[in-house]
Amino acid sequence: MTTLTREQADAALDKTCSTTSQKGGVAKTTTTAQYAMFLANLGFKVLVADADTSRGMTTLTGTAPTAEHPYSVADLIKGDVDPSLCVHTAADAWQPDTTRSWKLGGALIAGGRIDVIPSPGGTLQAISDEKPAASHLRMWKGLHESGLSDDYDIVLIDCPPSSGATTELSILSSGWAIFPAHPEMLGTVGFADGVRAVRQFAEAWRHPLASAGVVFTKVNRTSEHKTGMQETVDWVSTIWADSGFPEDDPRAEFASGVWTPAITEAAFVAAANSRGESVASVLPGLYTVVGEPKVGTENQFRLISAYMRHSLNLMALLVPTRYEDVIAKLEAEPMPPVMREVLFESPLKFNPEAAMVSTPEGVH
Repeated sequence: MTTLTREQADAALDKTCSTTSQKGGVAKTTTTAQYAMFLANLGFKVLVADADTSRGMTTLTGTAPTAEHPYSVADLIKGDVDPSLCVHTAADAWQPDTTRSWKLGGALIAGGRIDVIPSPGGTLQAISDEKPAASHLRMWKGLHESGLSDDYDIVLIDCPPSSGATTELSILSSGWAIFPAHPEMLGTVGFADGVRAVRQFAEAWRHPLASAGVVFTKVNRTSEHKTGMQETVDWVSTIWADSGFPEDDPRAEFASGVWTPAITEAAFVAAANSRGESVASVLPGLYTVVGEPKVGTENQFRLISAYMRHSLNLMALLVPTRYEDVIAKLEAEPMPPVMREVLFESPLKFNPEAAMVSTPEGVH
């Protein structure tokens, strides 16, 4: 391994984003996986590191270590093996399908793929804790100083639902963070605590961590969720009064704030998870034999489009030089009106000055 120049280190941070929450059950892993899938469908090479002892990403993408391929993120952190040996290819269901059109869940641009550095489970925490704080850059070294991340356009890290050592290793390997927020009463409190913990840790280490955005997950139409969303939007506006970027920086439009649309709670997402597939796999079944959207599918299209819109936001932040070209290709694609509305016509962020945040129609 070699020490990176400042320019190389900045480039590595700029393309790496951690998804972090102190609370479990906020669809952190599901959301990260969908972003990876849609980014791969846009032609990006995506590396996902599963830093969660629950192994959700590992299970979902079919990348569990085997006797023939035993290495995991724990080995990457220990630094005892070539980091490339820790990389597993995601299952076929998580690779871009070049035989299908984009509106049917296929690839818009060829060349994308998803690789995963899997989690070994409970042993990960012990390995993360076994060295002193001075060794907090172990994941950074395995991902970036080794040259591993050079082979990828985007690196996503799925953090555990805590602010412990594994999350700290992940944060110090990332230039960006996404914060999922479940707008139930207790969830909003845990969300705020988690954001503060991550910010304080990054500041203590003088680490340049930027907020990609906050994402509402598992939202329903209850008054509790409506109130929780409004309180969260208001609170976020006090800690991120602006994007943190100059107005003439194209990233300013996307960074920080609470991204729209919210991710609603939907049975078809859970069903796709149980099959080990992304929500892109659902798209072919939403059309008639003549290619028109089936009656009663608007909410499904809206939710899938929300994942797509967020993925576009991530692309704009992590690989901004490719954003305009991808958007031009996407705008030329045929798609249902509801998808076009979500992707190109809706606001990018919730407005804290609005009278009330409206909860989206749920999907059941």
